[in-house]
Amino acid sequence: MATFDQITSDSYFEMAVNGTFFDASNVKASAYTPAAFPVRNPTGKSLQGHLTSYTANTLLETMASTGKTV
Repeated sequence: MATFDQITSDSYFEMAVNGTFFDASNVKASAYTPAAFPVRNPTGKSLQGHLTSYTANTLLETMASTGKTV
């Protein structure tokens, strides 16, 4: 997903946001792999949003790696 916003061939505005969490003081690759899926389902509603387990897993992974209580 290199392009984060664009106008599609059927005149829809499409935008993707990277939902990765990381510890800025200890940057390292996550053990998790982002989900691959199309940004927009052409048969779906006008406004669509997707939240995958990757976002939640990287958040929990970061929280655990900092060692701080939440």
